[in-house]
Amino acid sequence: MEAHESNLRKLLESNIQQYIIPLFQRFYVWEKPSWERLWNDLLELLEEPSAQHTHFLGSVVVIPAPPTPGSLTQFVIIDGQQRLATLLILLTVLRDHARQAENAGLATEIQGTLLVNKFQTGEGYYKLRLLQTDRIVFQGLIDARPVLTNHSLQQCYDFYDKKVQSAALDLRTLLNAIADRLSVVTVTLAAHDNTMRTKNRSFI
Repeated sequence: MEAHESNLRKLLESNIQQYIIPLFQRFYVWEKPSWERLWNDLLELLEEPSAQHTHFLGSVVVIPAPPTPGSLTQFVIIDGQQRLATLLILLTVLRDHARQAENAGLATEIQGTLLVNKFQTGEGYYKLRLLQTDRIVFQGLIDARPVLTNHSLQQCYDFYDKKVQSAALDLRTLLNAIADRLSVVTVTLAAHDNTMRTKNRSFI
């Protein structure tokens, strides 16, 4: 087992890396109280302008997936998918607001470094691969395709869309707070560290 402190940018900036959710994990279940708590944490960070002031978000526990053909490195998420999926939806909201503000540079930066693996195609294009219906809605939001659904991921997007619009925050400052000042501990397990939990299960 290896553990090290990181932030969202370091977790996502590689363009040859993908996090996948195994079949035994639950679907996306966060609702408004969790989204609100995260938003309030971000507002508290923004009240402290020093980049040295961070907020500990929790841990992300992963296991390296078996190697696959090509250059994509995959990690199976054992713990942390709710936080990671929520943060990626929030980043999608920021990207869309940057596009609306005609800030193409910021929108391209968010898209190309934090949301997708820009040199990959197919399923490997997305930095996070969720389960079934979650995946369809999530990829639709990342691709900026209309998602006509009451799915919780769409509700998450709508929640943060309203928050960003009403707060009138500087998008670059908010991005830096999300990507650089939310601290996480990444725990990488060896395959045998999680044998009991994954026995007789299949990864997606």
